[in-house]
Amino acid sequence: MMTAANKAVLITGCDSGFGHELAQVLDRAGMRVFAGVLDELSPGALKLKESASVNLTVLQLDITNNTQITQTHQFIKSQTDKTGLWALVNNAGVLGYVCDGEILPMKMYKSCLDVNFLGSVMMTHTFLPLIRQSRGRVINITSMAGEVPLVGFAGYGASKAALNIYSGAIRQELSSWGVRVIIVQPGAFRTRQ
Repeated sequence: MMTAANKAVLITGCDSGFGHELAQVLDRAGMRVFAGVLDELSPGALKLKESASVNLTVLQLDITNNTQITQTHQFIKSQTDKTGLWALVNNAGVLGYVCDGEILPMKMYKSCLDVNFLGSVMMTHTFLPLIRQSRGRVINITSMAGEVPLVGFAGYGASKAALNIYSGAIRQELSSWGVRVIIVQPGAFRTRQ
C-alpha cells in the first residue's frame, strides 16, 4: 500500500464530474491536491474551497490559456520544489454536441481538439520537469470513443483518439526516466453536477 504523504497531484477539470470527485478523494487520503478549475467561482470550485482540507488548493486553470498554465506551473513549482509533482491528471474535457459529423460546426471540432488533446499536451509538456523530479506519472482521461468510432461523436472521438496515440508514444519515451503514462477510459457517465 502506497503512502499519500508528501505526494502532490495536479488535476484539471475539477469544477465538476470526475475531477471534482477525485480531488475530494485524494484530499481525504492526505495528498497535496492542486485542483484546476475553468471558473474559480463555479459552484463546484466553491464547494471544493468550502469542504476541503488545507492540503487542497483550487486554482484558476483554463488549459487552453497559456498564461494560466504558466502561472499555475510557477505556483506549483514554488510549493513542490523539493519533492516535485507526483501526478498530473489531465481530466479537463469537452464533449460538444452529439450529432452527425457532417453538421458538427467546425468550432466544435476545434474546441474538442483544443481542450481534449492540445490542452493536455501543453499541460504535460509544461509539468514534465516536476514529474520527472518525483519519477511520477501522467494520467490522461481519454475515452472508448477514441478507440471505437461512435455515431454522433466524430469531433470528440477524434480528439480522444489523438490523446490515446500521444499517450502511447510518450509512455515509451518517458519510461527511461521512470515516469509512467497511464490512460483511463471511463464508460458513459453523466458528470455535470
